[in-house]
Amino acid sequence: MELILNQHEIAIDVPATATAVGMQFGLIGALVGSAIQNSQAKKAEERVVPLRDMLVEYRFNERMEAAIRAKLASEGLSPNPQLTVRQTPWDAAEANAQPAAMQVLVIVPRYAMSYELQQLTVTLMASLIQRTPKANGKYKTKALFSRNYSFDFPMLAAPGQDGQLMSQWSALGSVGMSRVLDQGIEQVTDMLVHDFSPAGRAEWGMTGKGQVATVAGRGYPGQQVRQGEGWAWVRSGKGWMQALQGHRPLDAAAISALSAPAVAPAPAAEVQAPATELQAPTAELQAPAAAAAEAAPVGSGG
Repeated sequence: MELILNQHEIAIDVPATATAVGMQFGLIGALVGSAIQNSQAKKAEERVVPLRDMLVEYRFNERMEAAIRAKLASEGLSPNPQLTVRQTPWDAAEANAQPAAMQVLVIVPRYAMSYELQQLTVTLMASLIQRTPKANGKYKTKALFSRNYSFDFPMLAAPGQDGQLMSQWSALGSVGMSRVLDQGIEQVTDMLVHDFSPAGRAEWGMTGKGQVATVAGRGYPGQQVRQGEGWAWVRSGKGWMQALQGHRPLDAAAISALSAPAVAPAPAAEVQAPATELQAPTAELQAPAAAAAEAAPVGSGG
């Protein structure tokens, strides 16, 4: 198995709508569409700066690697998995020139904010890659299986308050944002392991067509696979287009809970109080020794 770490700060997703529409009107339209796209990308980069500042101490790649290492050993994947970590896509490309294995599961993590700041998403892309040697000494690669596992956190803005989304994300603070991402990492790694388990493989025939899962009053299309407090997984699509997606909407209550500081330890006096009770039996344990000394015959000690 290979883990490819391809980003070191939160990304922001800009829709390619402008470029796609512009290309329908020839060269001039394509140029206009490209200019609009570039403008949107520039504004998006400006928008995400405060969030990147909040996450400057957050080590996404390290936490993702730790979660994957903790969970990969499983019935569906491998009882004794060997994980190779590539720090960049370039490292992965160089390694492919002389691969150690002809078949490998490649895992690529990602985390990003949507262009309008409406949603934060953590994603894992898993691909089973087959490598075949060619006559020129190089290797041909073919994806035998590919699937996305994503968990998103849509921000529930009050009616007419879409413009205040940044203030809502900022209300989480660095602690809250870190907790959100930790949950996203935990969820997508759980999805990967579940999908390859016997129970998960039995679900591959599902399409989720016509099904809707409801979380916090919002409907998400797909076959509900798992649900917890305030979140759910859904499976949708079929074949290579199938995906497992998780959703946990964030509202004022969730923001307050996630941004709350950790519970402070109990005062020292309260912690130390039980120690007296634990020490009390010591005298009882020593008592038999004293009794034995009293009962011993005089002069027996040489």
